[in-house]
Amino acid sequence: LRNRGFAIEIYPDHHPIAKQFSYASQKEIPWVWIASRKNRKLFEVKEMSSGKQYEESPLDWQPKRNY
Repeated sequence: LRNRGFAIEIYPDHHPIAKQFSYASQKEIPWVWIASRKNRKLFEVKEMSSGKQYEESPLDWQPKRNY
């Protein structure tokens, strides 16, 4: 994603996912990427504004909304 021009921030500590989502909300980060439990090549992307979550590949992902 960084190579494709997206700004990336990695959460610095190993905390529960709810705390990480709270951090993203406070910083107004529009999408959170989570390692997929089903498929190691895919990630789950959470769209913070809607709460929707879906599987995507970072190689071809495009935002579903314009930010």
